[in-house]
Amino acid sequence: MKKLLLIFITLLVSNISVSYGSNFRSDNWGVVIQVTPINEQRTYQKPRYKKVCHKNNNYDQKAANMIIGGIVGSVIGNNISGKDGAGTIGAVFGSLIGADYANNSQIVNCHEEMFYTTEIQNTISYYRIKIRTKNGFKLIKSFHSYNIHDVIPLN
Repeated sequence: MKKLLLIFITLLVSNISVSYGSNFRSDNWGVVIQVTPINEQRTYQKPRYKKVCHKNNNYDQKAANMIIGGIVGSVIGNNISGKDGAGTIGAVFGSLIGADYANNSQIVNCHEEMFYTTEIQNTISYYRIKIRTKNGFKLIKSFHSYNIHDVIPLN
């Protein structure tokens, strides 16, 4: 029984190798000797976002503080001193104090702006493969990459 099984396995293996080898008996095969990837550049616009802020000083409030400070300083200068010109000096100092008054508010407005950047992407489009056949060399175009010394069928 063991001899029969051994003979069967031997015949099976020899038939498989003969049928596999028959694929390369024709002249439609070659050996890969060079593989060159061919690149393609694609340009596209990529959206980006950035935060933009604007500060607005409230100058109307600053002017109002200067006017009120000048009036108050003039009244105080005239009442305290009683001399001519003291109201003017009080008005000047009152307007300077009103201008430096720390209640000046700043309004900050922020929003996001979208802009586009141009980016270039390199991708492999196809492979140019140089193969050696029985009749010489051929260049073929393939979407599949092969290794050097691969045996490939030609269609």
